[in-house]
Amino acid sequence: MSNILNKRSYICQEIVVTEEHYVRDLEVIVNVFMDPMRKKKIISEDLIMAIFGNIRVLLNINKQLLEALYVAVKHDSGCPDYANANLGAVILRFCPFFKMYSNYCKQQNKAIAIVRKLKKTSKFSHFYAACRKNPACRGMEMTSFLIMPVQRIPRYQLLLQELQKRTPADHPDFVFIPVVFSIEFDRRRR
Repeated sequence: MSNILNKRSYICQEIVVTEEHYVRDLEVIVNVFMDPMRKKKIISEDLIMAIFGNIRVLLNINKQLLEALYVAVKHDSGCPDYANANLGAVILRFCPFFKMYSNYCKQQNKAIAIVRKLKKTSKFSHFYAACRKNPACRGMEMTSFLIMPVQRIPRYQLLLQELQKRTPADHPDFVFIPVVFSIEFDRRRR
């Protein structure tokens, strides 16, 4: 395998692995924080929506994206073939769904402020402390998880820039990567 394809393989693998980690962290938001908070009625439904917004929608989108990435790197041998995977084409298929990030990102300053205020209340602070002890949280604050979707779209852009640099002109994915860049991701927090 040529040096450029080795580097491309590494970037493709990084895209898949970081997507796995990202989906895992979205699942922490839903399964460790949001759903138990709702079930135990720690705060009102309005506050839950103000903090978590459409996080479940984002989780579903990214689970589907991860599955599509797995399919793209799958090889007949059973071993992943990162060098020949068309990940730009896969991400391009999901770009229309990334609009869902806009609403989530817009509410983040407010969501973080709500969490800070709620941490001063006894019921919420006890629940919050118990959640942080969950091994899935890895000692991280809920607010650290909540900011991850805001950071994900720029991360895709950085990874795709690297992928574009490492993709030979004769690779089938070469034409798709610039198209992904031409799509404007509205992630501004208004």
